[in-house]
Amino acid sequence: MENPAKPTVMAKQAEIAPPAPELPEETYQSAVDSALRLTDGLYPEDSGNPDRGLVRMALTYALAQAKLIRPIVADAVELKKWAVPYGGPEDNPYLQIDKVGSELAEKMLHMPQFVKLPLNGVYMEERGWLTAPQNPPAGGEGGPQWNGRDAAPGDKPDGNFLIIDPVDASKSLVVGRKMPVTGIVILDQSGNLKTGSIVSHVDRRLLFYDGKEARYYDFDDAGNTVTARSTNRHGGCPELEDVKFATHARRIESHPDLVLWQKGRHELERIGGFAVLEILDGNIHTCVDPRGQPAQDELFSAGIAEAAGLEVSDTEGKPIDYGLILTELRRGVQHRIPYAISCNRDVHLQTLNSLMAIVPAANQTSK
Repeated sequence: MENPAKPTVMAKQAEIAPPAPELPEETYQSAVDSALRLTDGLYPEDSGNPDRGLVRMALTYALAQAKLIRPIVADAVELKKWAVPYGGPEDNPYLQIDKVGSELAEKMLHMPQFVKLPLNGVYMEERGWLTAPQNPPAGGEGGPQWNGRDAAPGDKPDGNFLIIDPVDASKSLVVGRKMPVTGIVILDQSGNLKTGSIVSHVDRRLLFYDGKEARYYDFDDAGNTVTARSTNRHGGCPELEDVKFATHARRIESHPDLVLWQKGRHELERIGGFAVLEILDGNIHTCVDPRGQPAQDELFSAGIAEAAGLEVSDTEGKPIDYGLILTELRRGVQHRIPYAISCNRDVHLQTLNSLMAIVPAANQTSK
């Protein structure tokens, strides 16, 4: 007798709860207005930053998204509604909560404050590349009207590219692990980071790069104020047995003989933006992905981590080629680079060495 087909993620989750209703237009507008007030207080018109418009977009989006998402994550009943799949791959569908950030970005790109930003491409994980017509819209407003789906820029002129992961780790919400973050970066055509944010939706942490320096913030529950937050990343280099690392359990399963897995301490079942914040706070030493992440995840997590002064490289110790990742993404290709992010140089070198070393099968022990 044949085994019955395994239910897909979408089929299983569709039984959890009815989908959440669409957020009203005024809810989005209120979140943006509040975020703009904060952003303009930190970066007024006379701030002297030549890329202030791009900085304004990245920070405003992060703060507005936090204002929209955090109340959902904090309410177990609401979260069930927003964890319902609505499309995408059957085995890895997009959830209703992913949709909020995409809707927010599209609405912002059509607002007067942002419609004329010098952007040549906009990419969102759930929607792919958005396209803009060559001619400005009627009515004298000027600027592109972003629309369309999955049309990679390809050979369009070089310029600035906006990359957004509206809710990284949204699938973890379904199984009760609350580690979702939003990542947004703006890069030039060579992959150089101009500005970007990582914002956590389970606490008050916001890491922001304004093109000159990285700033670490706390924001209040209402999202109306931000204050400087101190980093507490580890100094020195502990013995490998005391190194706290982050990675997905499935990475350990697919690479079971690596020394780091056998000797280090697996403290966090997460990679990407949330792990970057945990490194800054001293909760872990290093984050490792021996497979590499999707382009949008790697661009915001590794790129902003590097801007914040953390040690970042591929798993062979070479610099990450963000330009290559972006170029391939512009062609519609997801180029994954295995990488490691660490609190300092000594820990990073030790981590890389432990990834290159293999534990003989006879010496492996279960942890």
